[in-house]
Amino acid sequence: MGNGSIAVVGAAGFVGRNVVRSLAGRGDAVVAIVRPEDAIPENFPAEVRVLDAGDEDALTAALGDASRVVHLAARSGGIQLQEAAHRDLYEDNRRLTDAVLGASAAAEVDRVFLASSAVVYRSPAPDLIAETDPIVGPADEPTGYAWSKAADEVVAGWSNRAGLVESVVGRFGNIYGEEASFDPTRSTVVHGLIARIVDAPDGGTVTVWGDGTAVRSFIHVADVAAAIQLILDDGAGGTAYNVDTSEAVTIRDLATLIRDLAAPTVSLEFDPSKPTGPARRVPDNARLRSLGFVPSVGLADGLSATIDWYRTHHADNA
Repeated sequence: MGNGSIAVVGAAGFVGRNVVRSLAGRGDAVVAIVRPEDAIPENFPAEVRVLDAGDEDALTAALGDASRVVHLAARSGGIQLQEAAHRDLYEDNRRLTDAVLGASAAAEVDRVFLASSAVVYRSPAPDLIAETDPIVGPADEPTGYAWSKAADEVVAGWSNRAGLVESVVGRFGNIYGEEASFDPTRSTVVHGLIARIVDAPDGGTVTVWGDGTAVRSFIHVADVAAAIQLILDDGAGGTAYNVDTSEAVTIRDLATLIRDLAAPTVSLEFDPSKPTGPARRVPDNARLRSLGFVPSVGLADGLSATIDWYRTHHADNA
């Protein structure tokens, strides 16, 4: 690997700002690629470059002497957004990834980390999902977001095989933690539940989508940042890694834990008429563990910290 800086594309986002801090904390020089409309945290430990990451020429120039790129820029959100904006999500995400891969090749960077998602896997999956398991195709009727991530991986594979730019892939599970978006149109299940439960009146009732039997796994954003470092440094080129804890949790148990931590007097009711996605999606993190990854944030501790952050900042996220 080269000795240049690490460019983080999408650095102002939920995962991006944690990755920037983590990389800078170990001594890396970091270039933060952000959009004009992005809010930059105070004392951000990076050289900030403002541009549209989908503009390949502008991004090529912005990469400068970067030796590696972490590509996190994407439009994403919970099931509500994914079901409402299939084509827009697909087109926006594909445009960004094509630009990042093209700019990285033109700038002759050594390696690109590509953020993908566990939604690329086919459903249902009765056990832990390995990276070698099939990913979605047209017959699976994937969301636009899932299809964009699957296509990103395919295009990155072409670039690898053509010798244009080496890439590694992280397939993210359900990420949660402080500084996430609590916008109800974008928030994922953890953040949506926290907002509704914390904001519910004493003794009130919160409705949870589905019957509560769907099974997922959850990973704190600090552990995601640590996993990205490992994959960027030591991952095998052209290889995908599940970024997850692999700890199965039902949505009923998740909602109950959040309720018990945040507002024990609130009642939960489940609405099976609402969409819930596949019955089970729990990625196997054995390949990531082989690089030395061990999750450091337990679910209860991570949820408690996220609840506290929401209580402190909820006026800004209303």
